Amino acid sequence: MAKTNTIENLFVYLAIYSDFLPILFFILFWKKSKLERGLWVIAIYSIYDYITNIGLLYLEHNPSKKFLYSSFTFFEFFFFVYFIYRLIKSRLFKLVMVVISILFTAFLITYNLVATFKGIDSVPIGVEAILILVFAFYYLYEQMQDTETLFIYSKYSFWIILAMMLYLAGSFFIYIYASIMPTEKVAHYWVFTNIFCIIKNILFSLAILVYVRSSVKKGKDSIGYKNRYVLN
Repeated sequence: MAKTNTIENLFVYLAIYSDFLPILFFILFWKKSKLERGLWVIAIYSIYDYITNIGLLYLEHNPSKKFLYSSFTFFEFFFFVYFIYRLIKSRLFKLVMVVISILFTAFLITYNLVATFKGIDSVPIGVEAILILVFAFYYLYEQMQDTETLFIYSKYSFWIILAMMLYLAGSFFIYIYASIMPTEKVAHYWVFTNIFCIIKNILFSLAILVYVRSSVKKGKDSIGYKNRYVLN
């Protein structure tokens, strides 16, 4: 039992401090990453995620924990939706995203004012996960319909979308049942949520590397083109 608790605690700290990975890569490749607004979204989200997790780990005041959970659900939804919104080409679907986001915000506020929940706001988290997954799948659908997109994995945005999807889908059922399961069982299964958080941060970091690499390649191609132009 002690060994199991040690492993669970290890994944808790790995999940929390893995938030520094995308932040670190963002800073390391500052000259390139600062030019891309999408990477700013991921960096700010990672900072906010870390602050929230630290608060949840050390705070003992339950109302404060509930507030952190609720506010994080809203801000995570906002960050993810904004990132996907920038990638979507369809104006109609963008409008749908805006309307749904307003409705979700209204639902989230109402839920937190009216509903009584134990520790974690499972229902809003579940709704958030479903909406983000739908938006993400639509982005992938658009990419598949785009004849100019030959290798989607060469785009940094693909890895960020993949990170969101794995993270939300992988922890979906644990979040849903967290409010009705005994605390001991939640703690036992929470390790899977932590694993998907770690995967999310690794893929975010990979996305930054993909962006930097593609930027360097574009720069080299541009120089080559200019040289050929001069020679001709």
